[in-house]
Amino acid sequence: MTKAPPAADQRTALIAIIGPTNAGKSSLVNALVGAPVSAVTHKRQTTRFRLRGVTTRDDTQIVLVDTPGIANNHNRYQRVMIGDPWAALEDVDGVLVMLDAAVRAQPFDFARLETTLARAPSPPPCALVLNKIDRVKPKTRLLESAADYQSRMDFSALFMISATQSKGLDALWDWFQGRTKNAPWLYHADQVSELTSSAWAQEVTREQATLRLHQELPYTLTVQTERWEETPKGIVAEQILLVASPSHRSIVIGAGGHTIKAISQAARRALIVGLGHPVELLVTVKVAKKRRS
Repeated sequence: MTKAPPAADQRTALIAIIGPTNAGKSSLVNALVGAPVSAVTHKRQTTRFRLRGVTTRDDTQIVLVDTPGIANNHNRYQRVMIGDPWAALEDVDGVLVMLDAAVRAQPFDFARLETTLARAPSPPPCALVLNKIDRVKPKTRLLESAADYQSRMDFSALFMISATQSKGLDALWDWFQGRTKNAPWLYHADQVSELTSSAWAQEVTREQATLRLHQELPYTLTVQTERWEETPKGIVAEQILLVASPSHRSIVIGAGGHTIKAISQAARRALIVGLGHPVELLVTVKVAKKRRS
């Protein structure tokens, strides 16, 4: 267990990460935290709520707010389910605008960001992060993209990184430290997320389901915990994977139960690695009851 310095010597910063869907925000949080606290898949809108990752070094604790991706043309239901990423900018010490460097002219509402920050009593500094630089060839494209985005907004700093390869993260950490203030840490020194273990386990199972089902199911798929018991021999967990219709249930279960078995096994392996304990996991599939209006 890591020993925390006296409260008077502790430094803290709250950093919001915002950007288009699939820019790699969750990958960055996981890389900085050193644990899989945020769902990472190839599908859009994987992050459905603001998730706080926590990384602590020496006397400094950085709390990372991983926001839902910003996409255009959301209907009312999607806005409610996915959440409002702009609200994450309230009371933060710094903002990272994260864009996929491998996508030319990636859409982002710079004007709305500037307006949102301008309304804050003390606007936080905003840095531009170009991710996935390992996928960009020739490298001159990086400079062209950076110049284009910087012409649209006055960023305080520019970072070129690869979250999955942990490239460029030290420079980001230095920027974080410059945003800190003398304040007691918000979380324990060894804590990497504000989620409880059972809540994080739900996200792990949903992530594995998303990876295996690709485009077959919409984003109504959720996971609930029915049982979470920590025993001397490990963790015993029972989860329910909720879908919108009987046809979706058949897809998730798969022929002979093959799909749900694969999802459960992959989730169990990820939980064992993330929690550091043996895990016994049972996942069942049910159709969610429709709410009466």
